[in-house]
Amino acid sequence: MGDARTERWVAHRARVRSELVDSAMRAIDAAGPQISMREIAAEAKIPKPTLYRFFTDKSELAGAIGDRVRDRLTERIANGPTEIGATVGTFLRSGITTYLELADEHPNIFRFVMTTMSESKESAGAGLDRGSNASKDLAAVLRTIMRAQGGTDTDVDLTAYMLVGSIMSAGHWWLVRTSTGDTDLSGVIDKVDRNARALIQDTAHANGIHIDFDAPIAGYFTAAVAAN
Repeated sequence: MGDARTERWVAHRARVRSELVDSAMRAIDAAGPQISMREIAAEAKIPKPTLYRFFTDKSELAGAIGDRVRDRLTERIANGPTEIGATVGTFLRSGITTYLELADEHPNIFRFVMTTMSESKESAGAGLDRGSNASKDLAAVLRTIMRAQGGTDTDVDLTAYMLVGSIMSAGHWWLVRTSTGDTDLSGVIDKVDRNARALIQDTAHANGIHIDFDAPIAGYFTAAVAAN
């Protein structure tokens, strides 16, 4: 019975934390990145001490919000290869677009996470760790593509890590840029896309193959299954 009660409590706590993240994101969207924990608790309709029962401080809440945002990128990476008509190029661009459009549509949330985590002593390590899931999923896709063409997977993990990092860094730059000039969001997406393709192609050449970004991505996964 003890184990069952523990499992129910863990599930309950996870559900409440998720609901509190939703409330916090709504509040930050409306009030801005300098919002207080008291204001976030008010949005969630709970006393502030209750909020601290689920998040020890503002940086832990910011980390959970950052995880939620990065989950969108991870979801795009996981689902992209299965979409009808998806090519290697459209799969890559969809991930880039998803993250940068989120940053553009919800700047207060992104600024809250960046500002709060920058003030945390654990911010650097936490940021790296939280990007790892998306990097691992992307590495798995790249590995499948390379192996389906008879290549190896030299530097694939590093390449995926660099790609996810560049997407997140571009989102950061978009929010903190001091002047707009002639650059719009589509231009930023184009630049990140070009650089991402160049990095992937460089890795492909190191593995003795060439990537056709217009090729259907599903074909690579079919070939990988057949090879096994």
